[in-house]
Amino acid sequence: MQSAPTIAGPAGVGRLGIQLLLTAEVMLFSGLIAAFIVLKSGNAVTVAADRELLDLWIIPAVMSLVIASIVMLRRQPTFLSQLGVLALSAAYLALMGMQWASLEPSSTDVFYACYFLITGTVAAHVAASVIATIDAAVRLKQGRLSEERDQCIAALWHFATIAGVVTTVLLHWA
Repeated sequence: MQSAPTIAGPAGVGRLGIQLLLTAEVMLFSGLIAAFIVLKSGNAVTVAADRELLDLWIIPAVMSLVIASIVMLRRQPTFLSQLGVLALSAAYLALMGMQWASLEPSSTDVFYACYFLITGTVAAHVAASVIATIDAAVRLKQGRLSEERDQCIAALWHFATIAGVVTTVLLHWA
């Protein structure tokens, strides 16, 4: 008597899923950045006074530390390196919140509308990456973190940090 064949998911489904997600995210951010550039070029948006508030070098510096932590995490995932990424991410989100709280935009200011939309989207991606990292830390502690899941989480973090750096440069120094 033959047993029924077992149906297993194809290898690499997680990688394919993360590639599709990141492709969609690139399209989202491309649209947001294009809208910002078009609105900024079509409007006489004055950002000279805003630059004092927005030129916080600490936010790109923390994002760079997150990138360095992710490189360390990719080389040898440890529970401590996972906690380091979480701590730096929390610092990044806290700094973003403090920056938002210090801004006083008018209701008709196109610059601030785009700024909050784009930085809010980056913050949402960082928060999603934090949730994935918490899941990875728990799985690592239990000895159940697969290499594929680790690579997918690293890809998600790479995208979040690249999006953060690109939007920081675009919004703060453009």
